[in-house]
Amino acid sequence: MHLEDGVVDVDPHLTVLDFLRDRGLIGSKEGCAEGECGACAVVLVRPEEGRSRYVAVNSCLTLVGSVLGGELLTVEG
Repeated sequence: MHLEDGVVDVDPHLTVLDFLRDRGLIGSKEGCAEGECGACAVVLVRPEEGRSRYVAVNSCLTLVGSVLGGELLTVEG
């Protein structure tokens, strides 16, 4: 799921997990809601120096506004 600033009409303070849930993507689970268990992990892909950088993030803590311009990879694909 590619996220561009201005294209996604959503509250930037919404967590990525809630954003995914609102779109029917329920594969990432909320376990501890504190970022320790990893059940909610998704991969954030960002362009960096002509290549893609892959970073695992906790979707229960990460805000949508902080991932704009990137792409999210979830268990759904």
